[in-house]
Amino acid sequence: MLTTSLSQYSKVTAQVLAYAPQNFQQTVEINQGSKKGIRIGMPVVNAAGLVGKITSVTADSAVVLLISDRDYSVTVKVNPGGEVHLYNA
Repeated sequence: MLTTSLSQYSKVTAQVLAYAPQNFQQTVEINQGSKKGIRIGMPVVNAAGLVGKITSVTADSAVVLLISDRDYSVTVKVNPGGEVHLYNA
């Protein structure tokens, strides 16, 4: 049973500014950065769920490594009661 709701976390709405210029890494640049509290390692979600994680940040923008990238990984812990915790999403 998942006991943590996403509604308890603060949210920042962002728009995609640019897609990765190369083919070997799947990233996008968004229009929110450290001025809005964005930090490296933060998860990025949309209505469908997990999209990626923040890998670099400037004052006004950030780079998101997409979950579809072959190097993307998520560390999870599953407790005996079925509770799941995501780490470094």
